[in-house]
Amino acid sequence: MTIVHRILRKISGIYRRRSFELVTRGILDTPPLEMDASGPLFVSMVCHTDVERYLLALKSIYRHIRAGAALVIDDGTLDDGDRATIARHVPLCSFVPVSTIDTGPCPQGGTWERLLYAIDLTRTNYVIQIDSDTLTQAPVPEVIEAWRANRSWTLGTDVGQTLRPASEVAAMVRSWPQQPPTIGMIAEMTIGEEPHLAMTKYIHGSSGFAGFARGAHDRGLLYTFSRQMQAHLGVRWSEWGTEQIASNWAIANAPDAAVLPFDRYASFEPWVDPHTRAFLHFIGTYRYDRGIYAAMARKVIAALHVRGKPGSPG
Repeated sequence: MTIVHRILRKISGIYRRRSFELVTRGILDTPPLEMDASGPLFVSMVCHTDVERYLLALKSIYRHIRAGAALVIDDGTLDDGDRATIARHVPLCSFVPVSTIDTGPCPQGGTWERLLYAIDLTRTNYVIQIDSDTLTQAPVPEVIEAWRANRSWTLGTDVGQTLRPASEVAAMVRSWPQQPPTIGMIAEMTIGEEPHLAMTKYIHGSSGFAGFARGAHDRGLLYTFSRQMQAHLGVRWSEWGTEQIASNWAIANAPDAAVLPFDRYASFEPWVDPHTRAFLHFIGTYRYDRGIYAAMARKVIAALHVRGKPGSPG
């Protein structure tokens, strides 16, 4: 790729990001959520620059589930205005500073606090972890059914649709040609080779959207898992991305766990048809590709306006 092409690509990326931000400002004009605390607890870690995107993510799924409260883990950048904005739109919302969450022997940062706090909350709640860069554009009956049945689940991938022995997942990852391997790939291979973990279950999934069943998770198990991984990987176990590995493992080994069907729930990539998915996780690499995120956000915001009008359904 020439220097000119790199410059043009960067300019295009900036334009698409700013166009998306202009669209998401419209979420601030939509009605506050009408909330019912009897549903699941939606947990998200939110930063100052993601407030509008967070509201879009939460409102877009809440209009289909129509029950539950919210909890925001403040990554340390939210100001009084941010918290007031969120509270105005999400009446049943509480805030927890990330600095108050103890990670024990697990790494700090990289959303480990979010995972561990979500597990703590399962003592009394069914928890749905939802990233701010997600969008729900159609009904999600699989999520509602899992919540009502108190089953844990996670967002799958095209090669991660079933819970399998960790040794099988490790063999799959070893066959991939990518060089050098990412920390996620290294960790997944390690799980399959560690004698105490090889026959546990694992799912090559995403922690951007996950359900944690009430009473089904335990910090102690995650502590043991983290210690075993750190013994093999050393300081690399503290790198960004290891929390996702831990989340995948924790959910895979929960009773009666499930994986959301990839043909309806996916992380957005160029080869994924966005129009067939009820739910999309717009991961950073392709977040603003072709303006699809902005176009779908515009439709969701328009639907939220309609829902808020007198006489409209729901």
